[in-house]
This record gives sequence, C-alpha cells and structure tokens, in this order.
Amino acid sequence: MSHIPINPPPREVDTFDVIWRDWLYFLYEHALEDAVEVQSLTVTDAIKPHVQSVELAHATVVIAATIATSLEHTGLFVLKNTSASGTAAHTLTLTEGTFDGTNTVATTNAPGEYLVVYFDSAGNGIVIVNSGVTLT
Repeated sequence: MSHIPINPPPREVDTFDVIWRDWLYFLYEHALEDAVEVQSLTVTDAIKPHVQSVELAHATVVIAATIATSLEHTGLFVLKNTSASGTAAHTLTLTEGTFDGTNTVATTNAPGEYLVVYFDSAGNGIVIVNSGVTLT
C-alpha cells in the first residue's frame, strides 16, 4: 500500500497562471473605461470629456450646458430633457464642432425631448434622431 499524503505540497505557480491572472485583472480594471458615461445636470455646467449621454432636468431653471469639443465625444451621443415638468429652455452648446455640419446649439424645452447624434473621428456630427430639439 502506497502512502498518500493528507496535505499535498503546495502547487507551484507556472507562467501561464501568472499571465492568465494578470490578463483577467487587466480586463476587470479596464472594462469600465469603455462603458457609456451619463452626466445628469440640474444646473448650468460643462460636460465632462467622453460622456456619451447628457440628461438635463429642471422644471423652472434654465440649464446652459457646454461641450468644449465634439472630438471628446466621438460615437453615438444622446441629449435628453429628463425634467418632470416645465418648459425651461435648456441648451447644450458645442464650443468646437457641430451637431449637423452647421448648428452648434441644441435647445430642449419640454420633458422627453431628445437628440441622438453621431460624432465621427474628426468630430463632425450627423443627427440620427431629433425628437423636438431645436438646433441653431
């Protein structure tokens, strides 16, 4: 009868285990970098770089949001008025770039209005859907 150890010696960690562990850690750490970021405003403020969705919400106070450059928001971009009620004329102004080749200001004055724009790698916008938003 051979002797079977009750507590086997610890297994050596091989290179594959280290690489696999590091790769999983990298994926975990960076998975949120590509997540869509939403910024909700109830007061006038600047939109942070790389935000892909902006929600403006206040029934009586006008919100004047600004984006420094559309180059920092490439891909699909959504603007939505999430106010519960009211007709305050909230605006989103692009300091650099356009929503559609001409217009730099989007104005929404009713709850539920929204704008979906695609900004290409050069920062040029093309409107995909416009539901009640005025572009000037």
